[in-house]
Amino acid sequence: MVIKSMLIPQYFSTDNVSFNIAPNPTTGYYFGDNNGDGTYETGGAPIEVGPAGFYYIEMDNTPHKVEEQNWAVTGSAVNNQIVPLTWDSETEQLVVETNIVPGDLYFTVIGNSDITMGDDDANGILKPLRSTYKYRYSYSS
Repeated sequence: MVIKSMLIPQYFSTDNVSFNIAPNPTTGYYFGDNNGDGTYETGGAPIEVGPAGFYYIEMDNTPHKVEEQNWAVTGSAVNNQIVPLTWDSETEQLVVETNIVPGDLYFTVIGNSDITMGDDDANGILKPLRSTYKYRYSYSS
């Protein structure tokens, strides 16, 4: 079976979660990673993640990648602080509660500023500013 390329965002609320990839869970057919080398094997061992947090699971025919990406807002609208988003288990959404002032507001992966998003055109649409996944959102009252 060919796994089509996809990127799945997933929040894990507990540390050291293990999972398998099941195209159709009712069939008992699943993929895992027997050697921890990023290669899917039919019926393979569970794939493991570390601490609780927000992860992106990249699935395709190349070695899979499970990458922790905890998000925050930053920019002049929050006095250039890094304000982490938290997981709301009731609504199943990332949320943040903070005071903002007129200025730039960005969404960024904590520890990896190469992944930063916003709205450069102030039209409510996130889009790349360059080829490096950088986005910007500007807020004014």
